[in-house]
Amino acid sequence: MRLVKFVFHAIWEGILIFFNILLNLLGYLIVAVKSLLIFILRLFDFNLVNKKREIRRIDKMTGFEFEEYMLKVLKKNKFKNVVLLPRTNDYGVDLIGEYDGLRYAIQCKLYSNKVGNSAIQEVKTGLDYHDCDLGVVVTNNYFTKNAINLAEANGIILWNRDELIKRL
Repeated sequence: MRLVKFVFHAIWEGILIFFNILLNLLGYLIVAVKSLLIFILRLFDFNLVNKKREIRRIDKMTGFEFEEYMLKVLKKNKFKNVVLLPRTNDYGVDLIGEYDGLRYAIQCKLYSNKVGNSAIQEVKTGLDYHDCDLGVVVTNNYFTKNAINLAEANGIILWNRDELIKRL
């Protein structure tokens, strides 16, 4: 009888130790997952904070600095063969680049107010002149309703402030 009690007690102690170890490991796993989630959330928040800081920096650039900056942004967004055109006689196009087999004519507008129809008209003219497939107008601001309507009617892509922030 004593032997049975001893064996039962030993088995019981082994089970308790096993579950104690299991609970400790589960606790460590929970802490690790929680730490990883906090890290990911902070990284996302940090990225968003950096983008907001960057758009404020863009707002202070000159038009020429913005064009040069957009060259880097386009390359970061997997545009190929991106070229900054001369500052004069560009026929309404600041940059030309290729993406997914298509040539893009890009007009950059660093404005403190909304961008109007003229930017859409300029890139539409330059699109044909430079033998491009698609036109894009990118701004650090937003577009007027008329500019949006004109762009839609002419197949011009608009990157407003929100879209620009996403692509930084």
